[in-house]
Amino acid sequence: NKINVIVSVGNDGCINCWSMDKPNPSEWKVSSLDVCRHGSESSSATKKITSSCIVHEEVHRAVIAVGTSCGKVSLVEIIKSEGNNLRVSFLKDRTIIGLKEGGEANVIHALCSKKHEKFCRLIIGHRSGLSVWNMDMAPRITVK
Repeated sequence: NKINVIVSVGNDGCINCWSMDKPNPSEWKVSSLDVCRHGSESSSATKKITSSCIVHEEVHRAVIAVGTSCGKVSLVEIIKSEGNNLRVSFLKDRTIIGLKEGGEANVIHALCSKKHEKFCRLIIGHRSGLSVWNMDMAPRITVK
């Protein structure tokens, strides 16, 4: 709501962000990030984005978490410029180590974030159950 952007994720491995700055949706600017072509994995890796949630949001900046079919959760930053142009990119060194059990990836089915004291608590639903991770987000997410 604050950044006035719609974010969608899907089986194609892409995160799409639309800036809702015009009354007609066909005029909304879109910016995309292909998870399969970026990040620490090679481009041949097939990743389907299975879930997402808002971790932090301001008027010109948001951070979302995305979960994948290969058991990884990454943080993605969305920045909206004064001209309503969007830039979507991975937060450096903020890919959360993937979940594996018995050598197999745990598909991420659901993500939810909640502020807890000085941490951002990320609740992750996956094939083997539930994981809760606390992340100290203050140094990386606070915009000065």
